[in-house]
Amino acid sequence: MAGLTLAVLVLVGVSASVALFDRRGEPELLPEGTAQGTVQHYLLAIENGDDRRAYGFLNAQLLETCDFQHFRDSLRGVQPGSGSRDQDLRITLLDATPVDDAVEVMVRVTRFRLDPPFGGNEYSQQERFVLEQIDGSWRFTIPPWPMRRCPDLAPEPKSPVGEVR
Repeated sequence: MAGLTLAVLVLVGVSASVALFDRRGEPELLPEGTAQGTVQHYLLAIENGDDRRAYGFLNAQLLETCDFQHFRDSLRGVQPGSGSRDQDLRITLLDATPVDDAVEVMVRVTRFRLDPPFGGNEYSQQERFVLEQIDGSWRFTIPPWPMRRCPDLAPEPKSPVGEVR
């Protein structure tokens, strides 16, 4: 009897953890004609497994330097079906700042990871996206998260705001 009671308590605890940590919902879509909207649409394309669409948000230099396979390899661990089924991501827009001819969009990436039967944990990091408007569309000018670099691309210039990790 005690074993059955313990099993029910563990099941209830896991269910409560899932309810608390499953914070997915339909985000309010920002216009794609803005730098912030482009970042959102890029991240939604990654979340939906639409790698080609996400790759299309890179500027011409990044498309030339980073082939599609390198881009896809950089997405491992953040897309559904990549072995992280017990993980949920939440992206929060923090700020958008004009910098010369570009816009720097800062977001907070929060990862929720379930760890049954102990509950879960949460980890946040800030990410910076730099975009320029090219022919009426916003394009990334440096490798956007989750990419960190492209082969043979010169190191990224330091941000006037400072390095974000």
